[in-house]
Amino acid sequence: MKINDSKGTLNLVISFFVAFLLAWPTKGISLVIYAIIIAIKIYFDGRSMKFEIYEKKATMAVNSNLSRLPQWFENEAKLEEFTDGVIEVARTKGIPAAFSKALFNDQSNKLLLFHFAGAMESEGASFLEQQVGVTNKVVESYIHYKS
Repeated sequence: MKINDSKGTLNLVISFFVAFLLAWPTKGISLVIYAIIIAIKIYFDGRSMKFEIYEKKATMAVNSNLSRLPQWFENEAKLEEFTDGVIEVARTKGIPAAFSKALFNDQSNKLLLFHFAGAMESEGASFLEQQVGVTNKVVESYIHYKS
């Protein structure tokens, strides 16, 4: 839920009034809890927006041929962990494992996916965020393939 959408704002206003009403008998503890909940929502909304920025900048870098391979690309164990993770998460999103494996087995697709991961890494994305970003690209490829 984003704080700036109307439904989310309404939920926050309602929960504030509930916290305010409960603050009388609890001597303000519910207001502290409310503030903590708001802080957590703001943190996770910020992380989500940061991830979207990583993906957009990485896409621009790959399209402009300004990307590089990730630092861990030469590490066989990391490469296997990355690939297996992407294939598994894509599978949970309804993408056949055979399709994902075919993308990684094709040299040009493989390099494109890893350049995308490298571009995300250049922007500051973690290993896990790179996996999620590449998984999203695999899903997009499958949707494009099916249409």
